[in-house]
Amino acid sequence: MDKLGVLLVRDVVLFPNSEIRMELDNNIDKDLIKMAEDSTDKLILVVNPITDDDNTITSLPNIGVIGEIKLKIDVPNGKTRIILSGLKRVEVVEYFKENDKYEAMVDDIDIFK
Repeated sequence: MDKLGVLLVRDVVLFPNSEIRMELDNNIDKDLIKMAEDSTDKLILVVNPITDDDNTITSLPNIGVIGEIKLKIDVPNGKTRIILSGLKRVEVVEYFKENDKYEAMVDDIDIFK
């Protein structure tokens, strides 16, 4: 099991073997990207919240996609642009919330159950 930072996204879906481009202006998301970039693998868990109004730990989905940061650019207007590459779907075992940041323990999905 791995523990990864969680990036909550809306209006886009990251699939395995695909890429998405995003522009971030939220300091919490920027801190998450910096934390992932400082680690050796540059991985984060990307999940799409089920509902927009209820972002509690119990409302977050049990499946997410591990994304690898391929490119990060800080632009002069204070925003950060990133390119994420989807690696694989994983099952979320447990979510944690620390200082307004979500983290999750994830495990590989057994497709042969």
